[in-house]
Amino acid sequence: MKNTNDKEKEIICLHTHRTEHVLKSTLRSAPRNNLNIKRASKCDYVVFSLNKNSSLFREFISNISSSRFMQLDHFYIDKIPNQDTGFMICKISNIDKLSNKKHSNIHPDDPFYEISFREYAEINIPSLYENKKNPISYFSEQEILDLLNIKSFDDLDWSLENFVKPKFFGETNVFDENAISAIMMHNREETKFYEDLNLFTQTEMDEIIGSNVYVNNDEVSKNLFIEQQKKKFKDGELKIDFPFEVCNKEGSVIEILKTIEEHAEHSYWMMVKATQYTQSIQEIIDKKRKKGEITDNEIVISSEESQDIANNLNIDVEWTNDLSNSNGGQIIVNSEDNLDHRPFINVYKKDNVGELSIDQAKIGLSKKYDIPIDNIQVILKG
Repeated sequence: MKNTNDKEKEIICLHTHRTEHVLKSTLRSAPRNNLNIKRASKCDYVVFSLNKNSSLFREFISNISSSRFMQLDHFYIDKIPNQDTGFMICKISNIDKLSNKKHSNIHPDDPFYEISFREYAEINIPSLYENKKNPISYFSEQEILDLLNIKSFDDLDWSLENFVKPKFFGETNVFDENAISAIMMHNREETKFYEDLNLFTQTEMDEIIGSNVYVNNDEVSKNLFIEQQKKKFKDGELKIDFPFEVCNKEGSVIEILKTIEEHAEHSYWMMVKATQYTQSIQEIIDKKRKKGEITDNEIVISSEESQDIANNLNIDVEWTNDLSNSNGGQIIVNSEDNLDHRPFINVYKKDNVGELSIDQAKIGLSKKYDIPIDNIQVILKG
């Protein structure tokens, strides 16, 4: 889609676990690491739709102070929008790339962004995000206007009210005991809300960023990921039965992993390969877009092109969504879309055992089991 006039401009939509009150108390989105910054920077508005299936949404509902919300809006929990509902539109004031000053675990090359805003309007677009597969989507401005049944976004009831700073009431010149009691109760609840909010946003950052996978294919990133996996395994968050069988795409066992370190290293290898593969596919998409190789508003990556990339990386690939045409192995994307390195694929190691010579096999066995090569005898049967 080309932004040739205002009607064709886009609005970015974020499927979020954050509720209305968290957004009003932070004036920004949760961190995102799959944002197409070039496309998003052309948007004037962001729409939030609710993801009640998120574990972070459940964390918020379970742990944050509800008394605060009962003051803001009676029976607040009952008024939370339905799943997939577009409930708030905001005027984008900035899109900030996060650094490790924001969170110590952010790698310098990690593209984490927050979308900040000051003005917002409450809306109600039921099922806006229904059937969407990615947590970030784009709509034309006209499509959102039509869904809201308005002619201009100026018709909305825009607000600058926010809850970023606590609103404490003073007791000066107040002599009524009931009034003083009410003020003290309000101030306690205000304090409790912001304590809970700070804990929640820290939990949010830890889960979104702390669990981020570094796939820069260097030893620092790899070792950090391995340590993260070891900790999760020790804490019971990662459940793996050993020995763990690694299979090729056809389902045959090609490797046995015996420790969490081996499993973490294998997982890191797969994610590095997946990133390299999707980056290579994206490069082809960009080249085809530049050359104008577009048919019916779609860019097609042939099965031969995708297979060549996989072969060069010594992997087999299986797509997990409808971008891949199962009949011909083609990859089809909208002419304006990017892959954004999202996990659309499963990666498999290739079984290269058949390519080894006897001498190569003996060398490998010698290194693996620390046995002199002369003591290894290979017996061929059949």
